[in-house]
Amino acid sequence: MKRSVFLIFSISYIIILLLSMTSNVIYYQRMEKNTLENIKRSSFAMLEQLQIDMDNKLRQVYELSNNIVFDKKLAILIKGNDYIFSYKDIMEDMMNYPKNEFIYDYYIYFYNTDQVVTATVKFPSQRFYDIMYSYEGVEYSSWQDEVLSKYHFHTYLPSRQLNAYNSEKHRVITFVQSIPINRSDRPLGQLIILIDEEKISGMIDKMHWAAGAYIYIIDKNGETILTSKEAPLLPNEIKKQISLSSSIFDYSMGRDEVTVLCHTSEQNNWKYVMVMPKSIFLAEINRTKTFTLSLSLFCLILGVTAKA
Repeated sequence: MKRSVFLIFSISYIIILLLSMTSNVIYYQRMEKNTLENIKRSSFAMLEQLQIDMDNKLRQVYELSNNIVFDKKLAILIKGNDYIFSYKDIMEDMMNYPKNEFIYDYYIYFYNTDQVVTATVKFPSQRFYDIMYSYEGVEYSSWQDEVLSKYHFHTYLPSRQLNAYNSEKHRVITFVQSIPINRSDRPLGQLIILIDEEKISGMIDKMHWAAGAYIYIIDKNGETILTSKEAPLLPNEIKKQISLSSSIFDYSMGRDEVTVLCHTSEQNNWKYVMVMPKSIFLAEINRTKTFTLSLSLFCLILGVTAKA
């Protein structure tokens, strides 16, 4: 009789503990799902705000570009008609153009004379590259082929280190617009605007810190223009997926499961991508879940042992 009562009590005890463990598992699964959805919504809102801020800054770049490219004095001089206007006239105009805080500097290249003009100096292109602005690890010939000789329309080159005056180092995003814009066979000149990466990366790094995620800005051609600090290379599979207009999806990135969010700008078709490792933003939930299940299992073992 006593044995039957003990057996019934033990079975009841085990059933109650198993029900408790099962309810905890269901509860934490729901909590994990709700947490994921809340994080996705808040992160997507941050990504959209980043896109709006960047669009506003790039709009100012386009405005400066249009002011210079469609300048009548420049249109005449760049064709070689220096008897009407001179480089000095262009330099004075450049001095008067408003320059926003995130624009490091800008200059114009004249193909026919091989001259580079800023608001304050004029040099042959080789000398300009040697003593004014050169890119780390890029030879003059490569810069000439990539930037000065090709036709560009609202082209952004990925972030690079700029060596300024052979003494200062800055990371810049380079904007290039050929002059005139309707001559694609052989441009008569180029407008180059240097965008200070530090003025933009601050927004990205704040998002990286707040969300614990990697941020990427990708242009319409699929080139990565800018990333948050220490962001790994974005896998081609993710680039391919976001090119199909997928806004939120999961992806296995090595050993990590990640959630990828993508927001596309209607202004220039740039894509703003956030890669969130689940191991980071679910870490606290996983620790609590592991502790609760371990405690329940410990109580189950302890109870069975005590009854035995």
